[in-house]
Amino acid sequence: MKFKKAVDVLVENWPAKVLSLAFALVLAQFYKGSLLERKYLSVPLTIENASELVSGVTLPKTVKISLWGEAAGIASIREDDIAAYLDFSAFDSEGNYQVPVQTRKRGMALNVSPLEISVLPSELDIKLEKKLSKKVDVKLSLRGIPSEGYEIYETSVDPATVEISGPSSVISSMSDVFTNNVLMESRKTGFSGYINILRTNPLVSIAGTGKIAYSVKIREVLNARTYDGISLYFENLDDSLEIVSAIPAGRITVRGAKRLLASWTPPANVLTVSCADISQPGIYSLPVRPAVLGKASLVETEPKNVQIEVKLRNRKKVKR
Repeated sequence: MKFKKAVDVLVENWPAKVLSLAFALVLAQFYKGSLLERKYLSVPLTIENASELVSGVTLPKTVKISLWGEAAGIASIREDDIAAYLDFSAFDSEGNYQVPVQTRKRGMALNVSPLEISVLPSELDIKLEKKLSKKVDVKLSLRGIPSEGYEIYETSVDPATVEISGPSSVISSMSDVFTNNVLMESRKTGFSGYINILRTNPLVSIAGTGKIAYSVKIREVLNARTYDGISLYFENLDDSLEIVSAIPAGRITVRGAKRLLASWTPPANVLTVSCADISQPGIYSLPVRPAVLGKASLVETEPKNVQIEVKLRNRKKVKR
């Protein structure tokens, strides 16, 4: 009897009661939804388990992450609490693939529930190629020129080669890499330092730190100048002897700083012939020795040898 009474109470005016229950559920969901919020983050995109295959196309550096959860919970989540990555381990041959962008919770995101994570784009069209590594030369990139009258005469880098790696289609065509620019404007002296390798292609990885030691040597511009009609300088000829043959004129070519050569004249003994070993009349072939010039350097001299005829000095002629 009591049970029947209870049933009668439940079914009495049941449409209204059902509507009331449904309305209560909607209100509960609305209230719950009012406590949820959406938040967007931009996080770095990384590659995991690349194995022997690498991307042959440039990948975005970041992806957009959407977080849906309780406002208080997602407010504490920062960019480094969500990892976005591509996993190439499922692919074992070259080709074009649609690779999903996956996410992983870490840090503060592990403590937030409920939490819905979505990523944009959700997948990427990627061309996978075999990974190739090799050593290439490092070249120093110079920008500008030294001060007027100065020149670069030597440069060096250490290390002279580095190992690069990336997709085979890119690496196979590379033979060198360049550093960032080293400024040369208005310099008069050599200098050294450290500089980074210029990274022009994001698909290419460089082993090590990419830091290069360099040295640049600078000097005054060197010019060459030729002087003709140089008189040979004979020394140590015995007073009782004299040279009676015609003496050819000499010629010298010197190299030195432009500023120095502008006012330089050859010294009298620039081409010297020693007669110290001549003790009697005769015909002799003697070497012509160039003098040491100091800041200027000899490039070429003529003649290398000279033939002379020596006779006894005419005493009467000397007396007269």
